[in-house]
Amino acid sequence: MVYAGGLLVLSCVVMLCNAGSITAPMLHEFEEYIESVMKCRQVPGLTITMVKNNRVFYAKGFGYAQVEDKVPATNDTKFCIGSLTKAFTSTVLAKLLTTHTRFTWDTPIQNILGSGFRLINKLRSENVNLRDLLAHKVGVPGFFNALLVGFPENVTREEFISYLEYLPDFLPFRTRFVYSNFMYTLAGHVSEKLGGRTWENLVRDHLFRPLDMDTSGFVTEVSDFDKSFALSYASRNRKPVRLNEKLLHCVDPLGPAGSIYSTAKDMGRWMLFHLTAFQNTSLTPLNIDHDILAETYASQMATPFQEKNLFRPKYPIDDVSLAYALGWVTSVYRGYKRVWHSGGIVGFSSLLWLFPHENVGIFVSLTGSRDNDNQLPIRVIMSRAADMLLGETPWLNRDSACSFPAPWGNVSPSIPVSGVSQFKTFWNISRPMEHYVGSYGHPAFGNISVTIENHTQLLLHYGRFGRMVLTPVTDSAFIGRYIGSLWFATQADGQVIPVSVNFSLPVSGSASNLSYPVDNAFAITFRRDFRKNENGGLQGPLQITCTTSGNTRVKSTMWTLCVVFIVTIF
Repeated sequence: MVYAGGLLVLSCVVMLCNAGSITAPMLHEFEEYIESVMKCRQVPGLTITMVKNNRVFYAKGFGYAQVEDKVPATNDTKFCIGSLTKAFTSTVLAKLLTTHTRFTWDTPIQNILGSGFRLINKLRSENVNLRDLLAHKVGVPGFFNALLVGFPENVTREEFISYLEYLPDFLPFRTRFVYSNFMYTLAGHVSEKLGGRTWENLVRDHLFRPLDMDTSGFVTEVSDFDKSFALSYASRNRKPVRLNEKLLHCVDPLGPAGSIYSTAKDMGRWMLFHLTAFQNTSLTPLNIDHDILAETYASQMATPFQEKNLFRPKYPIDDVSLAYALGWVTSVYRGYKRVWHSGGIVGFSSLLWLFPHENVGIFVSLTGSRDNDNQLPIRVIMSRAADMLLGETPWLNRDSACSFPAPWGNVSPSIPVSGVSQFKTFWNISRPMEHYVGSYGHPAFGNISVTIENHTQLLLHYGRFGRMVLTPVTDSAFIGRYIGSLWFATQADGQVIPVSVNFSLPVSGSASNLSYPVDNAFAITFRRDFRKNENGGLQGPLQITCTTSGNTRVKSTMWTLCVVFIVTIF
């Protein structure tokens, strides 16, 4: 007997008898391993699905979906899956391209959206296609911090697409992998034009309903997170602290990049669909043309996520990503072909691995973790599950799963903090606070306002959720710490690095510009009192000042941005 969240799940054990060499004692040991990892990594709740030989043979929840009320996580608990959403976007586009035969993965986007569609320059505007968008070949960064604070609630997806022409071209077109949630939003918008409905309704009609994924949906449409949902947590003093569930709406209007929630049961059906499609050489399930869908699994842009690769002899095994496909990553794990993707969204982390030649799939989603890097606990759980399903000797045990990447690799030290209000603000510069107060704007990223609170501290407000206290280092350089609902972004265990905010200052008088890091590794300039005119155009030339880690300053009067970028995954 196996208990999942207090519910007897006898069918899982019965199916295991037919799942090859996996035995009940092996499964029991695996469950003890999961519980050990959850304890040492401070994981509040987790759900897992394993499929093999055309069936879901195991789906179970561990820990709590909602810690305060001790609501158990089960195989029916809804978890936000973040960027696993991207494969739904590429698959629904494969369905639409099957129907709209005059379009392909390589049709220029302007041929679908019209000549009014534009990116930063003529080359991209006239040539970018769906393959470019879905394989992250456009050279446009991801802007994760701008996404974290949330776009204004009244910004529609179509309006958001109109901002894209003001985004930077960080790298030359089609030269290197640059992960971008913004480009997936554009791909979702293209699906809306082809399908004549919202992206959400297209996914519902073409994927959820035919696959009986009846407990899946979109977090942007949820206002009441009842007990069927796992809630998001961050860690403070090694204890889970519940986050404001409305932060999950930060993904709106970028839903096609990461807004889906699902359950272990439903994700089992999703994995079986794709494993069947791998095996079928004529017509795939859901009547999607096989050749069109096969392109979503094929390598498109080389060397993504190289920092996550494991190689022998340093590590006991090889785990190497080869290329990004269309909503998937192609890779090799211990000599086996693997297609996978990860997903992260405020307090959630998810991972899905498919081994198409072995007809094996694994899905795990979890909440929280001590150092807020959920990729560590989820990776060691996935690896142990894969070894069991593939019949390989496990390379991780309970001790190494809790220390990974040690003893083989270095571990970044985690610095605990004692509370969200423990840091002291001060004003040790001669310039008055009033010189920094004002509104600063950018045509793609909206407005930032700086105000004085209680005559004692400088506050920065950005987006739907972003509030931070600014403390001076010099007259122009400040450090910011989030307060309010985004406190965990700078003050949770292991995540205590403040945000660097810089002002451009004349010899005397008020600041003219504000530099804010819209991603972890670079900043762009927001101009004081910048705004769009009534016709949607721009008022005056926008001067961009970018500061790199080497303190090199570059000025330009073009409609472009200077950036320094490190790829991460959403």
